[in-house]
Amino acid sequence: MVRPSHTVETFRDEIEAVAADGHELGVHSYSHENPTDLSREQEDEILEVSIDLIEDVTGSEPVGHRASWWEFSENTPDLVETHGFLYDSSLMERMFEPRWLRKGDSWVKIECEQDPETWMEPHQYGEETDVVEIPISWYRDDIPPMLFIKQPIYHAGYKTPR
Repeated sequence: MVRPSHTVETFRDEIEAVAADGHELGVHSYSHENPTDLSREQEDEILEVSIDLIEDVTGSEPVGHRASWWEFSENTPDLVETHGFLYDSSLMERMFEPRWLRKGDSWVKIECEQDPETWMEPHQYGEETDVVEIPISWYRDDIPPMLFIKQPIYHAGYKTPR
């Protein structure tokens, strides 16, 4: 189970009950901050606090990480590796097959006010780490049927086929 650390602190009794039932607790930010908006120091501090909270609840350090918003900053892969996570589950590069998490990937940012030829460059792959990336998939997520979209009105949520 991956929940923001804010949830761990706010609903401590419920989280302890979940852990006591044998469910894994993984790190998923503190307040669902987007890592791309954080400095390396902020992201690192949030990871440290989150790790400490989960260790306090479970008695052991968490082994799994999922980035908020399923987004990595340029620092996230290195921090995940540095903090000793065994796996991450944040990316959608592959639909179902795990792979080794990479760090140091680079790409050219799209600057729409510039000529397209300035950003039309292939993605540069970084080096593989020892962290397993277990891909996330919209097919296994609950948001598509539960997301409320006001216009156009085509969302009906979970419904019986009848």
